[in-house]
Amino acid sequence: MAITTSGNISIKGAAGNANSIEYEIEGALSGNASLATLSAASIEYTGSTRGNTPRDTNSSPYGMLEFSGYAHTWSTTGTVDEVVIGKTTRWDLNLVDSTPDNVGGTLDDVLTYPGGTGLRLLWASLNTGWTSVKIGATEGSATTLARSAMTADGNTHYIADGNTYITNTDNASMYFELIA
Repeated sequence: MAITTSGNISIKGAAGNANSIEYEIEGALSGNASLATLSAASIEYTGSTRGNTPRDTNSSPYGMLEFSGYAHTWSTTGTVDEVVIGKTTRWDLNLVDSTPDNVGGTLDDVLTYPGGTGLRLLWASLNTGWTSVKIGATEGSATTLARSAMTADGNTHYIADGNTYITNTDNASMYFELIA
């Protein structure tokens, strides 16, 4: 959830969790929050319209108003590829970028189970720095899945619930987001 674009912003929870920089960047620190450490842990963001001039959240000099509207998420797009092996069809989402800025690591593959349902996230090394994933044809139509609803096995997070998360259409464009 993005930090407020109006009202007070705090480093910790004084202005409420929805307006706390530390709460938005949860997991990036071990409780020793300062504006400098939070800024260093942030994803580059220059979208704040508050203050004198827009500045980057992770570049000095640091300021709290730079975090107005900030959300600690990473998103990319991808193209769906139909993969047929024997009589089995899977759908593979080829991401434009596979290195999430907000949680680190590398996604080796995002794909369905045979038949086109469920979701599998294959990591180069299992990554647990994220809380949920959004996936859909567009950001507005994306479905959000909590990592806690998925099973971790080896370097893979997966859910085999019979739902379709990756569009079963060859060359379709899709939106993909990881939320820290």
